[in-house]
Amino acid sequence: MKIYNKIRGTMVTVPNIEVNTDTVYIRSNIIAINEDKFKGWEYDEVQYEIKEYIGSLTNTGDVGNIAMLLTLIMSEIDAIKVRLNKLDGGK
Repeated sequence: MKIYNKIRGTMVTVPNIEVNTDTVYIRSNIIAINEDKFKGWEYDEVQYEIKEYIGSLTNTGDVGNIAMLLTLIMSEIDAIKVRLNKLDGGK
Protein backbone atom coordinates (compact mmCIF):
# COMPACT_ATOMS: atom_id res chain seq x y z
CA MET A 1 0.00 0.00 0.00
CA LYS A 2 1.19 3.48 -0.87
CA ILE A 3 -0.37 6.64 0.54
CA TYR A 4 -0.27 9.94 -1.34
CA ASN A 5 -1.63 13.27 -0.14
CA LYS A 6 -2.64 16.36 -2.07
CA ILE A 7 -2.36 14.81 -5.53
CA ARG A 8 -3.48 17.09 -8.33
CA GLY A 9 -4.99 16.08 -11.63
CA THR A 10 -6.84 17.65 -14.53
CA MET A 11 -9.18 14.78 -15.39
CA VAL A 12 -12.86 15.51 -16.04
CA THR A 13 -13.97 13.59 -12.94
CA VAL A 14 -12.16 11.85 -10.10
CA PRO A 15 -13.62 8.45 -9.18
CA ASN A 16 -13.53 7.50 -5.50
CA ILE A 17 -12.36 4.03 -6.48
CA GLU A 18 -10.49 3.06 -9.64
CA VAL A 19 -9.65 -0.53 -10.49
CA ASN A 20 -7.00 -1.31 -13.07
CA THR A 21 -5.64 -4.71 -14.05
CA ASP A 22 -3.15 -4.84 -11.17
CA THR A 23 -3.79 -1.76 -9.03
CA VAL A 24 -6.67 -0.25 -7.03
CA TYR A 25 -6.81 3.45 -6.17
CA ILE A 26 -8.99 4.69 -3.30
CA ARG A 27 -9.43 8.46 -3.34
CA SER A 28 -10.78 10.76 -0.65
CA ASN A 29 -10.95 14.45 0.25
CA ILE A 30 -11.62 15.29 -3.40
CA ILE A 31 -11.91 19.03 -3.99
CA ALA A 32 -12.09 21.15 -7.14
CA ILE A 33 -9.22 23.62 -7.56
CA ASN A 34 -9.69 26.76 -9.63
CA GLU A 35 -6.48 28.78 -9.42
CA ASP A 36 -4.85 31.08 -11.97
CA LYS A 37 -2.22 28.49 -12.94
CA PHE A 38 -4.17 25.28 -12.20
CA LYS A 39 -7.72 24.13 -12.80
CA GLY A 40 -8.54 20.60 -11.78
CA TRP A 41 -8.76 18.43 -8.69
CA GLU A 42 -6.82 17.79 -5.51
CA TYR A 43 -7.27 14.60 -3.49
CA ASP A 44 -5.66 12.06 -1.20
CA GLU A 45 -5.05 8.59 -2.60
CA VAL A 46 -4.23 5.13 -1.34
CA GLN A 47 -2.76 2.79 -3.95
CA TYR A 48 -3.02 -0.97 -3.46
CA GLU A 49 -1.85 -3.91 -5.50
CA ILE A 50 -5.07 -5.67 -6.44
CA LYS A 51 -4.29 -8.80 -4.39
CA GLU A 52 -3.48 -6.64 -1.37
CA TYR A 53 -6.78 -4.75 -1.71
CA ILE A 54 -8.83 -7.94 -2.05
CA GLY A 55 -7.04 -9.30 1.02
CA SER A 56 -7.88 -6.19 3.02
CA LEU A 57 -11.55 -6.50 2.05
CA THR A 58 -11.60 -10.16 2.98
CA ASN A 59 -10.02 -9.40 6.35
CA THR A 60 -12.68 -6.81 7.18
CA GLY A 61 -15.51 -8.97 5.91
CA ASP A 62 -16.76 -6.19 3.66
CA VAL A 63 -18.78 -8.28 1.22
CA GLY A 64 -20.36 -5.27 -0.48
CA ASN A 65 -16.99 -3.82 -1.44
CA ILE A 66 -15.77 -7.21 -2.64
CA ALA A 67 -18.84 -7.49 -4.90
CA MET A 68 -18.24 -3.98 -6.26
CA LEU A 69 -14.58 -4.74 -6.88
CA LEU A 70 -15.43 -7.94 -8.74
CA THR A 71 -17.95 -6.04 -10.85
CA LEU A 72 -15.31 -3.44 -11.74
CA ILE A 73 -12.79 -6.16 -12.57
CA MET A 74 -15.29 -7.94 -14.81
CA SER A 75 -16.05 -4.63 -16.57
CA GLU A 76 -12.33 -4.13 -17.15
CA ILE A 77 -12.06 -7.67 -18.57
CA ASP A 78 -15.03 -7.03 -20.87
CA ALA A 79 -13.43 -3.81 -22.11
CA ILE A 80 -10.17 -5.64 -22.80
CA LYS A 81 -12.06 -8.34 -24.73
CA VAL A 82 -13.71 -5.68 -26.90
CA ARG A 83 -10.33 -4.08 -27.64
CA LEU A 84 -8.80 -7.46 -28.46
CA ASN A 85 -11.66 -8.31 -30.78
CA LYS A 86 -11.18 -5.01 -32.62
CA LEU A 87 -7.44 -5.71 -33.00
CA ASP A 88 -8.19 -9.26 -34.15
CA GLY A 89 -10.66 -8.06 -36.78
CA GLY A 90 -13.67 -9.45 -34.92
CA LYS A 91 -12.74 -13.10 -35.43
